Parts: sequence; C-alpha cells; structure tokens
Amino acid sequence: MTTSGFFMPGSVFLIAPTAGREIRRQTVDEMCDQIMALGDGTKLQILAPVVRGKKGEHQKTLDRAKRAGYVRARIDGSQYEITEEEIKLDKNIKHSIEIIVDRIVVSRRQREPQEKTYGFHRECPSAG
Repeated sequence: MTTSGFFMPGSVFLIAPTAGREIRRQTVDEMCDQIMALGDGTKLQILAPVVRGKKGEHQKTLDRAKRAGYVRARIDGSQYEITEEEIKLDKNIKHSIEIIVDRIVVSRRQREPQEKTYGFHRECPSAG
C-alpha cells in the first residue's frame, strides 16, 4: 500500500489512499485517547506489519515470528495460527503479512497503578 504526499511550506502531509485521512506521528497519549473513544467492549488487534506487497513464500519471516513466540499472523487479510499450521504462500504473488502482537478489549474501568521497584546488585531497593 502506498501513501500520497502533499508538500506545503513548512510541513509534509501524508494521506492514506484508502481512508483519505492524514497520516502523522502520534504520541502514546493520542493513540490511547483514540482507542478509548471506541467504547467499552470494542475488540482490537495490535498488528506489526512485516511484509507489504512483496512476492515470495516468506517462510523465513514466519519462522522468525514463530521462534520469537508469536502465535498468529494475518496474511493477505486472513488470520492463521503460525504455530500449528504449515502455511504455503505462492512465491509469484505479492503478499502482505502482519504479525498479531496482541488482542485487547477496550475497558474504561480504572485500574490501580502498579508500582514496582527493582534494584541492582542483589540489594533491597527500599533499604539501600
């Protein structure tokens, strides 16, 4: 997938061709706000694109993801269990592969902040 770019003095705007929206760098807070705006119970997947529109079987890419502990991938829009299935891709067709990093459900429920202290050199961080 490619993006369109528009240049204006002082800035560059990238426009997503399918959605027609501006693509820009976002802070963690901005991303969290967008996710929370989706509402309670919304199911999301966190995807990491590893191949975009490239020909090949991409077996090494899938094996690397499997060795790294990932379980699922979305290949050309369909989900696969990479730990159980033998995935054969046509080497003459362009493929897109995204590793499914995590699946989450949006919840507005407040959580207690977790504070943990870790020390170096096998000493108690609280006692010094």
